Amino acid sequence: MEENKEIPATTLDYYKIVKLIGKGAFGKVTLGIHKLTGKYVALKTINKAFIKDEFARKKVLQEVYIHKKLKHHHIIRFVKFFFLFSENC
Repeated sequence: MEENKEIPATTLDYYKIVKLIGKGAFGKVTLGIHKLTGKYVALKTINKAFIKDEFARKKVLQEVYIHKKLKHHHIIRFVKFFFLFSENC
């Protein structure tokens, strides 16, 4: 029998929000705990109202690209990027 090795889609349900740790031009950064591993994570949420035009969208995607490339012991490691499609975003 063939096993399903597909990784399930990430949702906010996998994280417990602890507290707000920062704010920026596009969104907020909160301290969270990954429920499956128990590890602390930083979650950046971006208000979709700020990324309506193409220029803002490109800036957000550029930030994701840069974070993926960063490898430094004083900078938190970028792990995952996902969209939330919710009325509350």
